[in-house]
Amino acid sequence: MMNDNENNKPSEDSKEASVSRALIGGAVGATIGWLYKPETRKLVVSHIRQSETIKNLAAEIGRSVQERVTEQALKNIKSTTAGFLNKDKSKDSDEKEKARKNEDNESTRYSALEEENKRLANQLQMLEEKINKLAE
Repeated sequence: MMNDNENNKPSEDSKEASVSRALIGGAVGATIGWLYKPETRKLVVSHIRQSETIKNLAAEIGRSVQERVTEQALKNIKSTTAGFLNKDKSKDSDEKEKARKNEDNESTRYSALEEENKRLANQLQMLEEKINKLAE
């Protein structure tokens, strides 16, 4: 006998679920049919437009959207600005590096010219000494 009761319960549950679905479907269908009439639709829309709750909700949604758009715009501006600044910094550092290398090269060339100048001065002095010896 227990088996019969257990078998009957699922069928009762499914019957109740079917009835619930039918009632919900009927209510939804009736509402859609009622709103389908143009007069009713206009009346409902005018009531919704006049509702303070809807006005407050629309204002809140507007503020929320504005805040999010502003926040996103600020993020975009920050990232774009940071990108430009980093490019400028890298250009500045590249230019500084080039200038430093140029200074190093000029310093190296200057040192080489000084050494050559000393060597040439020594050779010139030796030539003057030899010319003086020959002249005596």
